[in-house]
Amino acid sequence: MRLTTRAAAILALATFGAAIHGTAVRASGRSLLSQAVKNTDNALSYREADTVRLTVGGASMSSSAWEIYDQRHNRERDHDHFTIVRPGGQTLRYVVDVAMLDHRTYYRTTLDHAGWRMRSGYGYTDPVTGDRWIRSPLIFSYLNHTPVASEEHAANSTLHIRFHLPSSLSGKATGRIDVWISTHGAPFIARYSERLSERVQGKKSYETSSTRLSDFNQPVTIAAPRIGRDRHRPGLPRMRCPR
Repeated sequence: MRLTTRAAAILALATFGAAIHGTAVRASGRSLLSQAVKNTDNALSYREADTVRLTVGGASMSSSAWEIYDQRHNRERDHDHFTIVRPGGQTLRYVVDVAMLDHRTYYRTTLDHAGWRMRSGYGYTDPVTGDRWIRSPLIFSYLNHTPVASEEHAANSTLHIRFHLPSSLSGKATGRIDVWISTHGAPFIARYSERLSERVQGKKSYETSSTRLSDFNQPVTIAAPRIGRDRHRPGLPRMRCPR
């Protein structure tokens, strides 16, 4: 799982929100949410696709990513494509790949084209953004205690629930979280999105993100990559989420 440099603050704020009164969600909706959270948090495997955009002042960072989780064997595979635009328009594009299995972390980046490298233990930190990858599934249990703004039945047999992150102390993120629960068969969280804002060193920052989850409890294969230089052509690798 990739943690942005501000994810901890977001999760802390969501926990803080448990003490704030939100709009009451119908008992049926809250029960379905609890079931979906439990099923998703305890899934043995699933696939994740993400898009994130963060802007601070005149700079921005956007990323698109896919991840595969294998909780049965304690394995994870991550692929992130970053675009960073600095004030003045200077643009940096690069890709990070991370695989965590058998108490080892394999990683590579197109910033140096050194190919796959390996270190003992789990975890990797991107030297550009400061984002961290840790060996952990997504955790949604905090949603059971976060104030609900509204709920409605949406298309494709889904329940849409909107949560509000309340205004708080200066420097804390505020905004909203939207969750779509699949109600066809056993309920799971199928989609998750955020629209957040906060102040960072006196500058206003905005973040939008969207996460889609699929293939719960389906077989997945995550193998150790070959250490050494990449065999692909120079430039950005075009990798698709393996099936």
